[in-house]
Amino acid sequence: MRRWYFFSAAIFTDLAMTSETKDYLLSHYDDGCQFLKCSNYRTCLQAKTSGDLKHRRKVGFTKRVDHSVNITIDAIKKVRLQEEENPESHSSAGSDKGKGRAVTIADEEDEVEYVDAHEEDDIDDDEDGRFYGGGLTDEQKTILDVFDRAEQGGDEDVVLTPQGIKKQLQKFERVIAKNTELRGKYPEDPHKFIDSEADLDAAIHQLKIFAQSPAISYPQLIKTGATEQLIGLLSHENTDISLDVVEVIEELTDEDILDETEDSEEGMSNLQAFVTALLELQVLELLVSNMKRLNEENDSDVEGVFHTLGVFENMISLRPELAETLVTATDTLPWLLKRITKVEYNQNKQYSSEILAILLQDSTKNRSAVLKEKDGLDCILQALSHYMKKDPKDAEELEFLENTYNVLCTLLAESDAKVQFKEAEGVDLMILIAQEKLISRSRAIKTLDHAMSGPAGSINSEAFVEAQGLATLFGAFMNKIPQKKSAFGAVSVQEQEEHLFGILVSLFSNLGSETPGRIRLLTKFVENNYEKVDRLFEIRENAQNRVTNRIEQDKEIDIDEDEAYLGRLEAGLFTLQLTDYVLAWLVMEDDGIKDHAEILLRRRGQSFKDVVSVLNEYADNMGDQPPNPDGSPTQREIVGHLMEYVESL
Repeated sequence: MRRWYFFSAAIFTDLAMTSETKDYLLSHYDDGCQFLKCSNYRTCLQAKTSGDLKHRRKVGFTKRVDHSVNITIDAIKKVRLQEEENPESHSSAGSDKGKGRAVTIADEEDEVEYVDAHEEDDIDDDEDGRFYGGGLTDEQKTILDVFDRAEQGGDEDVVLTPQGIKKQLQKFERVIAKNTELRGKYPEDPHKFIDSEADLDAAIHQLKIFAQSPAISYPQLIKTGATEQLIGLLSHENTDISLDVVEVIEELTDEDILDETEDSEEGMSNLQAFVTALLELQVLELLVSNMKRLNEENDSDVEGVFHTLGVFENMISLRPELAETLVTATDTLPWLLKRITKVEYNQNKQYSSEILAILLQDSTKNRSAVLKEKDGLDCILQALSHYMKKDPKDAEELEFLENTYNVLCTLLAESDAKVQFKEAEGVDLMILIAQEKLISRSRAIKTLDHAMSGPAGSINSEAFVEAQGLATLFGAFMNKIPQKKSAFGAVSVQEQEEHLFGILVSLFSNLGSETPGRIRLLTKFVENNYEKVDRLFEIRENAQNRVTNRIEQDKEIDIDEDEAYLGRLEAGLFTLQLTDYVLAWLVMEDDGIKDHAEILLRRRGQSFKDVVSVLNEYADNMGDQPPNPDGSPTQREIVGHLMEYVESL
């Protein structure tokens, strides 16, 4: 008869094991001995969870472990038994130590058979009621009692006084020294240092409590050299220990802890001093180096990557200039770009896109670094191409999509990025995405707006027309390609209209006079009895009504002129300005459109003077614009010429 136990091997490192615990394991479990002899605990856990029989045979494992991200004693107690025909063994299990062991070494054939059966059938957890104690033998209960006692005695209270903190840091130093000594003395005999490793794990986690009193504890961390000792553990042979350190650093650098302290000003000062100490110890470089040795096929490594990214976010939040340091001093940027291209989605893919967006948001230097990176822009396009035919599954995955599109749009503020975007066939990809009735459609239109804007966007404006983008543009403009009716991931109609008109503004500004592309653009507005001009006026009227309502609301409150203007822009003035910019181009280039537009304005009790008034406010708020490098007129100069013509009508 064979019994199979489902508990985590993390008990060897996550508990402060007493000698009773270790002795009991070594005397009752063949696997306990084999685990201690293995030099790579994490590989053992990986082998046991993934069914890697090659490594399991090497270290002698026959048990299968359910290794979750957060392992607790409660998880250990979730014991599943699979019994064969001999029920008498329940009573004899504890009486004969040699014959009644709870775990036996199975032959290779039985092992393969069991693993395959388990992975395919996924037996229900409370089958036959044998869960949380039901069906346990006396021996099994004894083992769990040992674990309970180990857990209860593993932690000591840390008193957040200068004396208490000093005492805890002295203990931390002793535990590190003991572990280093035993690892150096018995490098090939892990069971000699496993107790010290468990003590080290517990001591590291106890440092988290220092975040509750940064004003008192952080100076002590720096003064005693504990910060240096902590950072040194990032290179520990056992990656479980290094991940403990990452988690503690994330906790200690989270500025939100200051909201919970009495003296937040002093706390912030000490937090900044702690960050300075970390940077002097090259913490960013060590974190990235440690992250590279993690394998995200392991659940604990997935969590480790997540906490590492959390440290990056914390430190950039405290010191924005570290965004550029992280890119120039480490390999974080290529790691992030590669990470977002992985097809399989998890929280780290989302977090990587978020960190990437933070790095590029306010740094031209970092944006240039992406463009210099081999396949940098291609990685972003590749990540977005996964959503060409499908929608994100949930809000978290939608956030990844939003972050990645924001990264791309931020990059496209650089002229060099617009060129690379065209060369990487980004225009073609966005047009294809915009043709689908999916969440990505509105984001693709937004991206095209950014890619085609400004004089540097001329190359993409021409590529847009050549790739049959006008059909897609006007399909969306006329609402002929409606998005799925779902609130999930939807953008406002107003935002969509602004980006559509942004593309039209770029086309009229960038396409050369009398070029085939410009002629095709004008033809679109003339065809079908000026239906697209009618649609333009419909959008214009809706925007104008929203602005009028906002003006009436502002009359009832005390508001300064700048704030009032921003409020009108948000309400619809920006859309109105773009529609009148496009309208001015149309009436200047086609007499038929001019006559039709004049009729539509008259029906609304307006004239071309109203168009000039809107454009004049638009130009006044553009500010000073430097001359374009290619000598082409600036946007403000173009608006001025358009006003002169329309005013003459």
